[in-house]
Amino acid sequence: MVKISIFGYLIASKFLIFVVYRSDNFNTRRGIIARRLRLFILLAAAFTLFLAFSTGINGTRQTRTQAEEQAAVMKTSYELSNSAQSQESYNLDEIYTNPTYRGIVQDFFTQQTGSTKIAEYILRESERHQLPVSLTFALAWVESRFDPLAVNYNQNSIDRGVFQLNNRSFPNLRESQFFNPEENIVHGVAYLKYCLEQGENQVTALAMYNAGPRRVNEQGAPRMTLEHINKILEYREQLQQEFEASLKVASVTAKPGKSGKNTTNVVDRNKLSK
Repeated sequence: MVKISIFGYLIASKFLIFVVYRSDNFNTRRGIIARRLRLFILLAAAFTLFLAFSTGINGTRQTRTQAEEQAAVMKTSYELSNSAQSQESYNLDEIYTNPTYRGIVQDFFTQQTGSTKIAEYILRESERHQLPVSLTFALAWVESRFDPLAVNYNQNSIDRGVFQLNNRSFPNLRESQFFNPEENIVHGVAYLKYCLEQGENQVTALAMYNAGPRRVNEQGAPRMTLEHINKILEYREQLQQEFEASLKVASVTAKPGKSGKNTTNVVDRNKLSK
């Protein structure tokens, strides 16, 4: 538009100059007036061209500056978005210590266990021994379905409680201690930590937890134990998936705690299904 305006003005100016120039042939006085008028028109045209040119440059600079600023803002927003996405992690084991998600994780496991206390004890002991919370909860689920009164009768021993502590592995515990959720979880998570230190990897550690360190070291893990480990690892992955899904929900409602005081529930872990 600026170029069109300048072009039109030049044509008009030249036309006026031509007309005035022709008029200076009539007499000397009119010729002087015509020359002055022509000079005035030329100066006015030059000034107008200068203003038009300056306005065009400034307009171009402003347009370019606005475009550059907008591009910079979009680039910054994009980089911040990517940075946030790359830094944000929803891994259940990693974000539990993050104050932003700690309450969400607690509510999630309260829903999974059906008990605020059991969830609290397992989270506390997992953090104390620096164990993945998904692993400890998966182990407890496969062992007893988080039932503090669960009992499993083996050929020569008995497993009791949330972490199915074996009476031969824990000979100093009284029966009441096996069925005390907090004590059972304290010993169970500590024993898992011991198995992880001895086995050096999670599969071997879980085999030791189930079949005993001596049995695994001397004869390897029996087939039943391997199937047991597979259930733990599968449920661990399921926990992660369910947790990610729960983040999309506005609130998580905890199930009421289990009752059943003064009773024991016999659990056959071989018949447990996912």
